[in-house]
Amino acid sequence: ITNPCLGQETYGGKFFLEEIVVEDQRTEIETNGKVRTIKAEELEERGVKTLDEALELLPGINVRVGNGGAPRIDVRGYRSRHVTLLIDGVPINSTYDGQLDPRLIPVEIIDKIKVSYGNSSAIYGSGSIGGVINIITRRGKNEPEKLFLQTEAGTRINQYGLLRATGSEGDFDYFLGLSNELRNGFELSNKFDATKAEDGDRRENSDLRRSAMLLKIGLTPSERWQWGMTIGHQRAEFGLPQNTINDNTDIFANRIKYERVDNVDNRQFQLTSTFDAPGPWEFKFWYFYNSQQEEMNAYDDANYVGMTDVTAKGTYHQESKTINRGQNLQAVRNMGSDASLTLSLRTDRSDWVANGMIRDAKTKVKTNFDLRSFYSNQKLMNQAFAAEYACKPSKKLDLRIGGSINRQKRQDRDNQTENELNLGLAYEINEDTALHAAASRKIRFPAIQQLYDAAAGNASLNPEKARNYELGVNHEFNERTRASLTLFQSRVEDYIEKNDATNLYENFQDYRFRGIELTASHRCRRPLTLKTALTLMESKEIDSTVGRDELQYRPKTKFSLAGTYNSKNGLKSYIEFLHIDRQVFYSKNAPYQQATLNEINVTNMRFSKPLRYESLTAYLGVDNVFDRNYETSYGVPAPGRFWYLGLQAEIQ
Repeated sequence: ITNPCLGQETYGGKFFLEEIVVEDQRTEIETNGKVRTIKAEELEERGVKTLDEALELLPGINVRVGNGGAPRIDVRGYRSRHVTLLIDGVPINSTYDGQLDPRLIPVEIIDKIKVSYGNSSAIYGSGSIGGVINIITRRGKNEPEKLFLQTEAGTRINQYGLLRATGSEGDFDYFLGLSNELRNGFELSNKFDATKAEDGDRRENSDLRRSAMLLKIGLTPSERWQWGMTIGHQRAEFGLPQNTINDNTDIFANRIKYERVDNVDNRQFQLTSTFDAPGPWEFKFWYFYNSQQEEMNAYDDANYVGMTDVTAKGTYHQESKTINRGQNLQAVRNMGSDASLTLSLRTDRSDWVANGMIRDAKTKVKTNFDLRSFYSNQKLMNQAFAAEYACKPSKKLDLRIGGSINRQKRQDRDNQTENELNLGLAYEINEDTALHAAASRKIRFPAIQQLYDAAAGNASLNPEKARNYELGVNHEFNERTRASLTLFQSRVEDYIEKNDATNLYENFQDYRFRGIELTASHRCRRPLTLKTALTLMESKEIDSTVGRDELQYRPKTKFSLAGTYNSKNGLKSYIEFLHIDRQVFYSKNAPYQQATLNEINVTNMRFSKPLRYESLTAYLGVDNVFDRNYETSYGVPAPGRFWYLGLQAEIQ
């Protein structure tokens, strides 16, 4: 049996080791809704290093750096905690708050990234009301033994090194990736105006050091079996740059915190198997175990050396450990060439343990605070059963309907049970034009932080419930030009956010997101390829009672343009432009006043050229070419212009 995706006569089923659902062969549309894919070649072409950089040009996605200093990936108005992040089908969102620092995921291990928006399959499980980002890592399948080396230095990245080794022999294949990165901090734009908290030049507390290892082993002993094992380890330490505005009279500015993540240690283990049984059934099973240990500190001041100042309320030392383990069994029944039924049973358990000290205990002196110790040990258990039926009622029509029953078990409350539903169809008008439509009901249970945080937790929170709708068209004008248009709308009930007045997490009224996404690509006769994307979005709280109808930090306009030119002498030139505009934000306290961030206009460039027989390549790049001074959150400036230079070598 020949599988075109594997390229040899071995395993013949529909499952792939790295996929959580049966992969659709169309590149942009799955019947449940829009799917966009970024391949490793594009990541290398752009010269990106982290997941947030890899995703920032996609329509509907907004990469935002808030007051915590870590990038957040928002999708169609939903926050990053509403987006399920997977590595080879295994969820890696934080057990504590549902977030993830995308800087900790190095792109050198990535083979492709699949972004499924709000109408993603129920097979993915609950929590993905904003969408799913599945990072599919590299394998050595069908690869000759090969060693890839890369080194880079620049004004932002002081040291960067990468080693990749891949290969296969008969039924066995492997991939090993090792990387190390050191950043002493980034330079601010020369146009940045110094403040009391930030004097310009190198951004205070913006350093980062990280190292990563990924080992994947695959075995295909027969045309019916595949086995895979993945072991990953990442270590990092980094600063969380403080707000640059230290002015108590500024009604929009957050209080300055001097925070650092002084150690984070992530470990992953995954065991996967797929079996194409005789007859109509195929099976996939995987077990995963993810752990993270973290040490965080909030210091007295910008010296980052202690927490002895009795007037500095909120300084802390915390050590935490999170563990997420689980298993998933999927079965597909092929019902002829035009229909299939997918069943999924998934269970997982999340544990979070934290201890430390925080300075917030009141004393007889009103301006002084004592230290108090704290300890928290919480766990959540989730179970989900999902089913999805796909069929082809006619030659041009694809239909998919699915649903799931999801249950969360907690220590302090009766079990909560919610269901999800999804319906999607795709219709091929002709060989050049296709329509797709999708609708879904999604839910997300509260995270441990929202339930049990010592200062802001609320154990009575209800699950968030969303209704997502999507309608789109893809058209291929000719073999060189194609475009797509997608309309979307989402309505969310019981949206969870922190109430500034009570400082507690609460279920808010309805939120609504709706907008348009337009993408187009054109390959010129000469070796020039152009890609563009436009997103227009409206975000609103329905019947707001506090005067914040428009939701903050959701841009109304996002536009990107990218071009690649391959010259005859081997020089490859790449340029990209990103424009973001009309982001509002509000004062910290009522009565709320609205303000608008300045527009963002950023240009990046990269040039690469083989030096000898294409086995050695040199590259030069510059980000933020025109040294724009901009913010994605108030008082949090982005990096200014920076240069980098590197070498890549491939040895077979």
